[in-house]
Amino acid sequence: MFVSRYFQFAAFLGSFLLFVVQPMEAKRILPVLGGTASVWTACLLFFQFALFLGYAYGAIVASRAVHSIFLIVAAVAAWNAPTSNFFSLYSGSHEPLAVGVWLSLLAGLPFVAIASGSVLLQRWAGSYNLYVVSNAGSLAALVAYPLIIEPSLDLTAQRTAWLIGGAIYVALMMICAAHARKDTPARWVMRPDAFAFCKWMLFAACGTGLLAAATNQICQEVASLPFLWVAPLALYLVSFILTFAEGDRLWKSTAIWNLTAAVTIPVAVVLYVLGPQVTFLWHLLIDLVVLSVCFMICHGQLAASRPPEAALGWFYLATSAGGVIGTLFPAIVAPIWFVSYAEFPILLSITAFLALLLLLRPWLPLTMVRRFELFGLGLATVAPLAALTPPTVAPLHQSRSFYGVLRVTERQEAQGTLRLLTHGQTVHGTQWKEHPDWPTTYYNETSGVARAIVEEQRLHAGGVRIGIIGLGVGTLAHYARPQDYFHFYELDPDVLRVANQYFSYLRPSKNLTVTPGDARHKLQHASGREAFDLLIVDAFSSDSIPVHLLTREAAKIYDSHVKPEGSIIFHVSNRALNLEPVVRGLSQQLNRRVEVFRSGDQPATGGSSAVWIRLRPGKYEGPPGLLWTDNYSSLWPLLRLR
Repeated sequence: MFVSRYFQFAAFLGSFLLFVVQPMEAKRILPVLGGTASVWTACLLFFQFALFLGYAYGAIVASRAVHSIFLIVAAVAAWNAPTSNFFSLYSGSHEPLAVGVWLSLLAGLPFVAIASGSVLLQRWAGSYNLYVVSNAGSLAALVAYPLIIEPSLDLTAQRTAWLIGGAIYVALMMICAAHARKDTPARWVMRPDAFAFCKWMLFAACGTGLLAAATNQICQEVASLPFLWVAPLALYLVSFILTFAEGDRLWKSTAIWNLTAAVTIPVAVVLYVLGPQVTFLWHLLIDLVVLSVCFMICHGQLAASRPPEAALGWFYLATSAGGVIGTLFPAIVAPIWFVSYAEFPILLSITAFLALLLLLRPWLPLTMVRRFELFGLGLATVAPLAALTPPTVAPLHQSRSFYGVLRVTERQEAQGTLRLLTHGQTVHGTQWKEHPDWPTTYYNETSGVARAIVEEQRLHAGGVRIGIIGLGVGTLAHYARPQDYFHFYELDPDVLRVANQYFSYLRPSKNLTVTPGDARHKLQHASGREAFDLLIVDAFSSDSIPVHLLTREAAKIYDSHVKPEGSIIFHVSNRALNLEPVVRGLSQQLNRRVEVFRSGDQPATGGSSAVWIRLRPGKYEGPPGLLWTDNYSSLWPLLRLR
């Protein structure tokens, strides 16, 4: 059946707008919550739920006039949505709820309205071809946002462009409603059987659950790069495009994907168990390959069992409900039940098991290929369970919160026993059992921060006031003299508990204060001026960047709490990003002199190479920096390609 170009444009633009608003608002929220990948999972959960509401509405509503009124109301709501920065609204607790409330205020109603258009357009046109077009629009948005939109426009301009696109979408939907088929199916003409409905829901749940779980697995256990969010979601959309394409295609063969799963799932499990012993690229490659295979299995089953257009409402209702259930598991349930990212191997096992059940359901002759499929899927079902068995050497401590998984482990070195605190694969601090007074990692005595502290202590023999953003295990407390005052700020309450229980740098005898919560928020709302001689900003040792601590607005807050003759020093060691241009941009704004300190590894004492940049009183001299603001930031120019 011929599908009007208006329908195609509307389907493409609607999906483009849906997938642009997701990273746009996640970008606004992410930095405030510590740069953790769990923010993206919480956003996925909200948008999956909003998608479910939109699909349910689109399946129920039959009147085109009613939908036109709803679109206009949603457009007005979008235009008058609050534009305050999320940072000014966030209170510092109940993170998933805070994400949901903010997204509801900003884009809840317009998102539901646009999502419902996908169902209505296909009902009006009577064709599944628009499903492929809409997924192509989603993929285009996913690629365009980090490559074109984010580097070119600040958040205000992005939102304005999105609203203009929304207005065009409303106009297109009005035109499509006027040209819709006169024999548009009623709300629920054909009722599918219970097995088909449950099948759609389960495979949709596995697909979205794997998407969220793999994002956590890759970004927390491999590398916390926001860029890596794009890869799983792109594969998710590509699998929809391929499986719902018209005609018989080689890639639609279930046998190919079942046999591939039999190989890739066990390999992925082996890498999951080995953890840091395997390089980042191998982790990433295998995880993305196994994700592609599982997506093709899940979405291939959805495409193969899709009903006639008369039952379209039930199909979309089942798949969107499955999306909510699948995302709910890694976003809400798993952090409560597990102390590791166990949901990833569990969902791999469930996906293989469902494929195995479907293969066993029809009583067909056991050909050689079929026997291989059965054996392979059986292996793929059982293999992930090996990842859930306790390790041979259990960590001293392991806990999971919204901010990730913390582990305390010990290893034997020539100098003695070294205790480590790790977050994913990033070391956040160490301490020698035999030499507890040695400062280690990025804070050893040759590091830039140690030299800055010692210099301030020499200038202020009667005592210095030092603020430290980021606690780790409290290593910097080693440098505190009895007459000094050290004030730590730590976002993750689990880190504070671990530092006190398993490490001894935070001695009660020293004049130390630890304030839980976001440092910028606490400083901004402090009752008085802290008057620090030195403010240490140490939140950038992992690949996950809390951007809001490196913006112009943050720098002004820091400057207001530092004495006129005081300094601000930033820790910018990072495997993936070169943050020096951003700190230089802040130095230009504050008109401060820049000093860069680079130190190498100190194997004898456990010291790590580090880069610290100190902003001292004096006129800025040097190359132009890159200025980030609360309204604009882009990581692409800072990416280390080698």
